[in-house]
Amino acid sequence: NSEEKVVSLINKSQYFGLQKGSPCVITISSTNETISPSWSVIKNGSIVATDRMLLILSKNQKLVVSSYPEDQYARVYNPDGSYADVSQLQDFTKTNFVQIPEGESTVLFYVDNQATVNLTFKEERLLV
Repeated sequence: NSEEKVVSLINKSQYFGLQKGSPCVITISSTNETISPSWSVIKNGSIVATDRMLLILSKNQKLVVSSYPEDQYARVYNPDGSYADVSQLQDFTKTNFVQIPEGESTVLFYVDNQATVNLTFKEERLLV
């Protein structure tokens, strides 16, 4: 039931070597169960960041993972709006809380074929 979904990104942030990438929020929702959703960030043919949640996302639940330093979390939201922190269910062999590198990159999501994926990242310019 799993499927690979691809998101191509262009990050025009400018960090001048002071930061590795832009923080992002990833949302995965599905009308079916999604087992151990995972994703990889690829730049210039190399994997630069990975994340995987060791959980079963039930029907109509939503997984939200934020890598914003001031608000970093991994949560599963229920249809009624309640949520549970699932940060402890991340696969700690991965980099976790991925960041989007400057320039062109691709994010590969391994999720249920009925899953919807949304990725939002912050485009920033450091002032020096």
